[in-house]
Amino acid sequence: MLTGNDTVTIYNYLGEDGTGAAIWKRTILYKVDAIRYDGIQQYVGRALEGKDHLSLYIHAKLTYGDNEYVPPNKFDIYDNEGLYTLNVNGKDMIMLGESYSDAPIEGYGTYRILTVQDNRMAKTEMLQHIKAVCA
Repeated sequence: MLTGNDTVTIYNYLGEDGTGAAIWKRTILYKVDAIRYDGIQQYVGRALEGKDHLSLYIHAKLTYGDNEYVPPNKFDIYDNEGLYTLNVNGKDMIMLGESYSDAPIEGYGTYRILTVQDNRMAKTEMLQHIKAVCA
């Protein structure tokens, strides 16, 4: 059962500065569902063998402060105030919990986004959500 008791920090990769350091946009979301799986699991015909992974459910009808989800093709790396996205670009990351670090810390509790399903238009309101599977 999904309870909406979790907090995650989303790091959207924006590019590199003049020194080659990565630039990130950090967004903290409260009242989401983050379900962590240990070890081998099967997802969409593809085994995540030996990898811990995370299923993240963001409820469409909840307000996350001033943060609004936009699909990756609508996310502008220069004009993104109050916006976040879930991009399957191999760079965007999700971190369990609330982080105030300017960049994600790789390791336990940090995941790269593998797939995103946008179900915000589902006919039943309680089923309206965005799901991301991360490893």
